[in-house]
Amino acid sequence: MNGRENLVESKMRLIYNTWPGAFLAPGGGEVQLLESKKALTGRGYQVELFNQWSPSSADVFHQFSVDIGSLTILNHYKNRSAIVLSPILWPVDALPQETRDAFGKVLNTADVLCTNSDLESDRISTFFGISRDKFFKTRNAVSEPFFNLNCQADLGLNLPEEFVLSVANVDQRKNYHTLRYACRNLKYPLVTVGAIKDKEYFESLSAIGGEWIHLGAIHDPEVLKWLYQRAKVFALVSFFETPGIAALEAISQTAPVVVTSSGSTHEYFGGYARYCDPHNFDDVVDQIKFFWTNNQRNYAGRDYILQNYTWVQCADDLELAYRQAIVLYEERISV
Repeated sequence: MNGRENLVESKMRLIYNTWPGAFLAPGGGEVQLLESKKALTGRGYQVELFNQWSPSSADVFHQFSVDIGSLTILNHYKNRSAIVLSPILWPVDALPQETRDAFGKVLNTADVLCTNSDLESDRISTFFGISRDKFFKTRNAVSEPFFNLNCQADLGLNLPEEFVLSVANVDQRKNYHTLRYACRNLKYPLVTVGAIKDKEYFESLSAIGGEWIHLGAIHDPEVLKWLYQRAKVFALVSFFETPGIAALEAISQTAPVVVTSSGSTHEYFGGYARYCDPHNFDDVVDQIKFFWTNNQRNYAGRDYILQNYTWVQCADDLELAYRQAIVLYEERISV
């Protein structure tokens, strides 16, 4: 009997938790949580969402995001369960010392840290002085509806025949100002999808001019597929991404993708995307213009994504991480 069969047979119990406001405007981290839950439940794991009104016991408590407010909960479970933490974090030098110290306390509660890339592991390890041995890479991925190109949706909207598409919640980290100015200067229509997390920032985008259509938050994968397949260019020019699930989805639908060079994007997309410096306006313009004029779909990138980034593979990664976390927890409580 192999390791996976042993784990399933033992009916390992998992509790998943995240920060309280996560699902008010869900993004990649929330997709990661729900898709991991779905994949592991299908393998026989008992996966619960943390209920503060009726907390239960578990073999592993898995926290998604470095939420300072979760420290009390994590310290409670630390004496009862193995602790796994998915930081979903790209620390920057400008991080205030007080915040850095608070994040460090949360990170140090974990037996195992699950990052989305080796680059994220290296950066967090160096930034917070945490042993690299505590890290496991658990890949982000595309969901099953994106495995095929058949699309049932019809938006019924009067969108431009050709457009640049971006799918990301609207806040300053996503660097929408630069994208708006780039598309305005190029005279390319821009279509955006995402919840408005920063209303003032969103309103400032309206004053930039150029052809722009914002469709709001869309979670239906068939509608997203329809948009990805019709976009002439998909652009995600954020100040960092780890790596941006929307970009994975876009490539799975053969979209030519321009993505930020900051974060773990190179590790995921290799030669199947073009990279821009989010701080360099001319570079953003040049990369978008290249794909707009090149006018070719990204079929090789689609094959690469579907071979390497599925939630089944992520579940494989998580199983190894949970197994190691339990070993480390047992060693920790035996001292």
